[in-house]
Amino acid sequence: MEPEPYKAFCDGSKGAKSGRILLLSALLHTVPAWSQFTEDWEKVLREKPSIRHFHMREARAFEGEFKGWREIDRDLKIITLTEVILRHDPHVISVWLSTESHDATVRQIAPSDLRHAFSLAFQAIIQTVAEYQLYKGMSTPADFVFDNEGDIGNEALLWYPAIKAAAPPEVQALMGSTPVFRDDEEVLPLQAADLVAWHKRRRKEIPGLDAEIAATQRVDELAGGEREIPNDALVEMAAKMSKVPNVDLFREGPSIYKKLKWAIRHGRSEI
Repeated sequence: MEPEPYKAFCDGSKGAKSGRILLLSALLHTVPAWSQFTEDWEKVLREKPSIRHFHMREARAFEGEFKGWREIDRDLKIITLTEVILRHDPHVISVWLSTESHDATVRQIAPSDLRHAFSLAFQAIIQTVAEYQLYKGMSTPADFVFDNEGDIGNEALLWYPAIKAAAPPEVQALMGSTPVFRDDEEVLPLQAADLVAWHKRRRKEIPGLDAEIAATQRVDELAGGEREIPNDALVEMAAKMSKVPNVDLFREGPSIYKKLKWAIRHGRSEI
């Protein structure tokens, strides 16, 4: 019997205060499991008081789909959605880094294609999921679906072949096809990834008792793994980048992706 294919749905959460971090969470499960999950999630969205889609940012700020809601109704909806995630029991793999540390180190040195913290987190989450699968004895690779990130996401995506080629062979074998970016209002598991990423990020920024995470508390019961990209690693990356010949020539101006987009839009054959 052929092993079932895996799919990882990934979204991020970024803090807005001093010491903020960027955290990406990937929810990993088999393709058939995600099909049933989608049905169950949509059912809870429709339950009164209903919403068309779920964004944690809107829920916490009582904006968008949650405008005019009572706090108790908001929390009950989040609890019920969290229960859907728990019932389907995906593996949760998270990667995080300090955006302030990143901007003070890697961003100062990196070429324009790699200047965003998301690019580094994108590379790390893909490899970390493959390493987790290897550790867990999962024999089939996972295809990634990320929430839309606009140009930043497409810039990171250009580097996927290089990321995969640089991985150890046993890890490379578990890295799936080229990741895709999709609208989380249409791909419902991305909404679950949004909820989990917010919870995990909030846990890092505000350790200990935090009333804000009461409705998502059970997320911590899910199996998985976490990886921090610490400041020491960022300093080391910046040092290595600084030694790349002519790297300074690529720090200014648009990224390769933006140049390609411009060339296609204007019917040019070169950038």
